[in-house]
Amino acid sequence: MTESICLIGFDEQENDHFKNKIDAHIIAHVTLPSYHVFNGEFFVDRESRSWQVPVDRVVYHGIFEDDFDLLIALSLWGGPCFPNPRGMLDCRLKHA
Repeated sequence: MTESICLIGFDEQENDHFKNKIDAHIIAHVTLPSYHVFNGEFFVDRESRSWQVPVDRVVYHGIFEDDFDLLIALSLWGGPCFPNPRGMLDCRLKHA
């Protein structure tokens, strides 16, 4: 079975480059996708469909104003993610 990799935050040209170079099913989102964690799996919206699919790995590029919940979800999921979402959370301002 082909591995699924979710790319978040790369522009369209970069996504096309990765799709041509990586031997895996690539789900690419220029902005933050809808997502959820269920039974130890991380699900994201398909690029052109309305349902969500599980992914095996996530590559997160960029910093978004409202990415705190995504980083928490990636941390709870605990799957392969670059950069490490826990480290990214440590870089954010702490709220009491």
